[in-house]
Amino acid sequence: MYIAVGTRPDLAFAISLLTKFNSKPTTNRFLATKRVFQYLKETVGLGLIYGTVDSLIGYNDSDFAGELNDRKSPFNYVFTLARAALSSKLKKQSIVSLSSTEAE
Repeated sequence: MYIAVGTRPDLAFAISLLTKFNSKPTTNRFLATKRVFQYLKETVGLGLIYGTVDSLIGYNDSDFAGELNDRKSPFNYVFTLARAALSSKLKKQSIVSLSSTEAE
């Protein structure tokens, strides 16, 4: 998780999703984990490049009842500065949303 959050924010969602099912490994989850490692191997030479400071820009997204297990909506945001990700977070909302408007 440290690598995902501290050094590779592009992997944070995939790793957090895979770690939810550590106690019940299946073939599909093994293949998904293998795909994450393949992605790491393919992108080992890539990194964030910071350009001139334009302005701080924020993006957010939420999904209405996208999690089938508990029906709590995931919410995420990303702040960028100089066209590179500066801060991001993904979390589940604390209540079950009754509509897509409420999830936003």
